[in-house]
Amino acid sequence: MNYKLLKNCFHDSKIDYEEEYTKRFESMVAVHLPFAVGEYQAFFLRNIEVSDLIYQIQKENKNIEKKAAKLSEYGALRTLLNTCLFKEIEQSNAMEEVHSSRKTLALMSKTSERKNTYVRFAGQLKQYSALLRNSLTVPTDSLDIRRIYDVLLADDIRLDDPSNLPDGEIFRKDAVYVNGGLKNIHRGIFPEKEIVRVIDETLATLENTLSPLRAAVFHFVFEYAHPFYDGNGRMGRFLSTLQLCDDFHLAGVLQLSLKLREHRHAYYEIFRTCENALNRADLTPFVLFFLTQLLEAMREGNEMLEKKIILYDAGIARIDREDPKQGTEHHFMTLMLHAALFEPIGLRQAEIKEALNCSDSTVKKLIGKHRDDLYIEKDGAYSLYSLHYDYLK
Repeated sequence: MNYKLLKNCFHDSKIDYEEEYTKRFESMVAVHLPFAVGEYQAFFLRNIEVSDLIYQIQKENKNIEKKAAKLSEYGALRTLLNTCLFKEIEQSNAMEEVHSSRKTLALMSKTSERKNTYVRFAGQLKQYSALLRNSLTVPTDSLDIRRIYDVLLADDIRLDDPSNLPDGEIFRKDAVYVNGGLKNIHRGIFPEKEIVRVIDETLATLENTLSPLRAAVFHFVFEYAHPFYDGNGRMGRFLSTLQLCDDFHLAGVLQLSLKLREHRHAYYEIFRTCENALNRADLTPFVLFFLTQLLEAMREGNEMLEKKIILYDAGIARIDREDPKQGTEHHFMTLMLHAALFEPIGLRQAEIKEALNCSDSTVKKLIGKHRDDLYIEKDGAYSLYSLHYDYLK
């Protein structure tokens, strides 16, 4: 990042610190936000660096959309996005040291018919799955955010510690101190009516802003406000994903928590930088950091799709060579290829039987014949089947 931090300008004898702050704050590309960080009004710059990152993100997204269209022709895109969804939940939870493996989430999604039984992470699965159906709208006020929270996290937090549930009209009514991974950063905004004001006015200020910039700025504001006692990190990352998914393909967006976790120390450090009194509430460094991670997430998604396409084409070519008749056996091997490349876990025998519309004995015969080509994983009383990656080499 080439952007010079204001706090570094303070220590640079070649720069007039007060003049530099005034120049930035009064710049034509400055956007002022309706709250203060310390004694100074928060702002960020829509400068050349920001614009260039947004352009690169948009360019990367176009490449993802082309590859996603090809996977859609293969009938694999929806399954792959579900797998990305499980990984996103896993990584977002891991940022808060909450363990939820992709395998566990995938198995839960297969047994979601247990409607009357509480299942941990069910709210996250429900809300993230709604993203795939495009059935959620971007929140416009605090009440919208509370409604999302109640579905996404409330049940899990109630199980962990009921005292951490929100006790105000919308958010928390007591003060909290925010921990940045190493030490306390600041006290979250207080009282509740001020949290509501800051969130509502910020959402209104950013309403017509490009979604990457809106997601970046609001992510900082939400985490700075810290409206809930627990779950702010997971909630903030979900809101970022929700704000981005209208304009960008989920194959890229659903890599964001992975990137934030990979750079978690830098993530916390950039928060501390923006809250440093010498930085005078200039949020541009956080915006640049967030957009950089989003760009890396889009590139990660692009590379992932490229690899999947190459492996799928290679697998189908070999299956076609070995079974040109394309009967039930061909269908079985294609199914196992899909399971290996796009499913979060393998398929149970009952799922294979249903997909092939054949008998149990036929499935057992096919599994036995191709056992050396299959990867078999035990899940309690069940076995999960997929094509072994060695088959594709």
